[in-house]
Amino acid sequence: MPGGGIALLFPPGWDATIGAPYLAGPLLCGAVRARGFFASFHDLNNAVVSPITGEITAAEVAAAVAQPGCGAMNDLYFAAEDRLSVAARPLGGGWRLRDGYQPTGADWSKSSSVHEAAGEATPYDDLVLDRVDRIIRDERPRAVGITIAVPSQLISAFRLGRQIRERYPDLVILAGGNVVTHLGEAFYLPFVFMHFHGLVRFAGDLLLPDLLAAMAEGKDWRGVPGIVHWQDGGPVRSEGRLPAKADFRQPAYDCMEFPYWGQRYLTTVGSRGCYYSKCSFCSIPFGWGGDGHLGIDSPKAVAKHMLATSRATGIANWKFVDEALHPHFIDDLVTHLSAEGPRENLAFEGYVRLDAPWLNEARLERAASVGLRKLYVGFEMIEGASRNAMNKRDSADPAAFLAACGRAGILVHIFCMVGFPGTTRDDAINSVNFLLEREDLIDTLDLSGFEYSRNTVVQGIERLPSDSDWALSTGFAGPPGVLAAKEIDELAQELENAIWEYRPRWLHPVYRMHSPWAGSDGRLI
Repeated sequence: MPGGGIALLFPPGWDATIGAPYLAGPLLCGAVRARGFFASFHDLNNAVVSPITGEITAAEVAAAVAQPGCGAMNDLYFAAEDRLSVAARPLGGGWRLRDGYQPTGADWSKSSSVHEAAGEATPYDDLVLDRVDRIIRDERPRAVGITIAVPSQLISAFRLGRQIRERYPDLVILAGGNVVTHLGEAFYLPFVFMHFHGLVRFAGDLLLPDLLAAMAEGKDWRGVPGIVHWQDGGPVRSEGRLPAKADFRQPAYDCMEFPYWGQRYLTTVGSRGCYYSKCSFCSIPFGWGGDGHLGIDSPKAVAKHMLATSRATGIANWKFVDEALHPHFIDDLVTHLSAEGPRENLAFEGYVRLDAPWLNEARLERAASVGLRKLYVGFEMIEGASRNAMNKRDSADPAAFLAACGRAGILVHIFCMVGFPGTTRDDAINSVNFLLEREDLIDTLDLSGFEYSRNTVVQGIERLPSDSDWALSTGFAGPPGVLAAKEIDELAQELENAIWEYRPRWLHPVYRMHSPWAGSDGRLI
């Protein structure tokens, strides 16, 4: 029953075309509810976009994708974005589908700019406050948690925190998420604690139930391990425990609505963190704490949850958002999905490493038979001595991997990164040419330039000082021959433009709303 729990809010500033909720909210709901407390999740991003743009339905996306070229997909996308631009015009800011409304001149990478911009009105203030008022009236929570997953949510999250704190002074307002975790002590500024009572770094699976238990017992919530709060003129934090495998819980999807566009799907994880977690350029494992890997969940528990949730919600599409699914987890998951049935129309996708186990066609075919539709893999660049500096230590021949997936009927998404220190312009061009030569085996692609991410170390590369205190990546300098940041940006833009010319569906956001769910109505029979 509502009352005494926590309302988890996902602020505006996320990509509106993504057909599923960000996993943190449902996952935390599952952890809190397992301890006997009420929790709900509310996606305020979709709640403010859809009333202005209208919903882009799965049928509209399918019709646009069926047309040759990108004209129909462009029309669908920009018609929605144009409506946002019109709504933003009176306030002078810009509003895009991908990263939400941002005041003119605002800079997410600077704390001073975020502080200033959070005081400016937005086109959706009334929509947000009306929704928040209804949530708090109906659910009567003791606390509100605000997730900041990406920098484009910073301004809206601060504005939301301050508004709730002013309207409901008895509520405890917490902020957490990927950005809070990665910024760490750089986020512990006095003005931050004017908007939020406390901060949560790393996973909140144990912390949030402990918080609610302390409040129910009349104890000071500030004493809960892991919460950062402001006291006596400075930040105070006690160490909290990271979740272990015994603490893992499945995401709860009866705690929310589904206002998503295109083919709707649900998100889940087979593990917390990356079982490899040693790529020198990747900061994702840092966000989990410890060594970047907290453990692999029970395949049987995950399979049972997927099927039960699909039956309850009518949504049969799933995305594993693990950094890398372990091949043995997939083997066991397939076994349990086969045993648990019925599973007609169940479809799922996930991220994997470019490793030899994924060349096993029997494994791929068996997984495809129970619904594996698509794999996302970090190709980065073609093999060579310079690629070894990335410390990926993957071992599969990418051409053989693409061919094996193609024969099994599994789609592939490629991540391609150019400009890593020690690699050359020719390396980047050759890598893209390698992919274009195999274009029929690739469904979608992301191309990015190397960024020196916070909380990573690349040998021989020096970080440059900057006044962008909240940047998640920094400027860098290296020995002669290392491409400069500007050269990398220009190279990435040049190659992306070429891909838009030769293979635009690889990049188009509307096509991604359809793939890999093509041919399915997204519902479990």
